[in-house]
Amino acid sequence: DLVWGLARDRTCDIVATTSADATAVVWTTEHCQPKVLHSLEEHCDSVFDVQFTESHQPPLMLTTSWDGSVVVYKYSREDPQAEFNVVWHATGLHSDAVWRARFLGDKEVIAGSWDGTLSHLDITNETRVSVFENRYSIVDLSVLPNDPPLFAALGSDEHVCVWDVRQETPAR
Repeated sequence: DLVWGLARDRTCDIVATTSADATAVVWTTEHCQPKVLHSLEEHCDSVFDVQFTESHQPPLMLTTSWDGSVVVYKYSREDPQAEFNVVWHATGLHSDAVWRARFLGDKEVIAGSWDGTLSHLDITNETRVSVFENRYSIVDLSVLPNDPPLFAALGSDEHVCVWDVRQETPAR
């Protein structure tokens, strides 16, 4: 099946891939010998994006899907063969595929959808904090290293909007 996404945990020897078969697969890269550790099957359609946190304890990984959901997992960097447990399976947030999501620090996520909206999610409380309306489908996201966090969203119209999580209109 088509592989859509790839990410690595920069602090240990694991990577994750996402694919059209509705799975996210976690691999070890120890000793340059790729080996499947886990096949995660929480989504019911193609899985597009995957990302790891860098500092959160326990560490977190997220995936996005054509089914319109975001799944956040926790795992152990010391023992990556241990289970990846679902922290939050956020469903019903979008009316179309969630193409990209990015961590805002350790406890928040921005998720961008083909329905033209972006959801600001609070992982700890499992809630959507706010919704940002874009004119076109969201095809990519990047978090800017400012405080409070700013993020940039690329629309299918090839325009980039910069958003401030305190506002529901573009910052720039």
